[in-house]
Amino acid sequence: LNNVTFIYKYTSVREIFIVITGKCGHILGVKNEERKKTQIVLVSSGAGGVGKTTVSMGISTCLAQNYKKVLYLNASRLQLYQAMLSNDSPISETDIYVEMLDSHNDIYQKIKHTIRNERFDYIPPFKASLMALGIDYSVFERIALSAQQSQDYDYIIIDADNVFDEYKARLIDIADKVIIVTLQNEAEVYATNVLVKNIGGINKEKYIFLCNDFDTEKRNALMSSERILNFSINEYIEHIENKGKLTLEELSNKKDIRKTTFLIL
Repeated sequence: LNNVTFIYKYTSVREIFIVITGKCGHILGVKNEERKKTQIVLVSSGAGGVGKTTVSMGISTCLAQNYKKVLYLNASRLQLYQAMLSNDSPISETDIYVEMLDSHNDIYQKIKHTIRNERFDYIPPFKASLMALGIDYSVFERIALSAQQSQDYDYIIIDADNVFDEYKARLIDIADKVIIVTLQNEAEVYATNVLVKNIGGINKEKYIFLCNDFDTEKRNALMSSERILNFSINEYIEHIENKGKLTLEELSNKKDIRKTTFLIL
């Protein structure tokens, strides 16, 4: 049974192709082709509480299930994402935080030994907020670029907070894809509209807009004629029941998470 691959009903041709090439690449000669540059995918939003971390982890798991090597990086000033992981213990080594203060080193190689794996690789949470540790937010940009340079991964998923400043602008600049998550209510749609105005020059090839936690029974401000939107939604992710209790695998098997992942591939 270890050599059996299950293809589910309604699986798209593209998904089937990726599974086949992932499983049989050594036979087909795909592995011998020049490897593509590591792709950096930034997940952000105009306001907090829209489900960026749920989306980021679902995508990370789904990519890993499609035979991609994935590094998840939580780029929050105060990290709380570990509630979804089996091992929630923070980085305890003082030397690691000292390395993060040095802006001239190859930071990924210095902290590589701390990386854990739960379906995908991830940098463990920090033991305190960036402010308490005296670490600049640019540390996430440096980790991402350093890991990209190593070519250890196919994708680096950066799960960023909703603050928009020069640090976020640089993360947007280095990203190959930017996923912006919103909800369907007026406040979140307004915040997303303001974010897009401040970004300026939306490249349709680079940006993916998601409406998370979508409910057809509730008012959808994205469809309102009262406001001109500076963006359009690429994919809707329907409300997920008991998402806090789902395993990473269960989350990644949600059809809307899978569809979003294939917008990246």
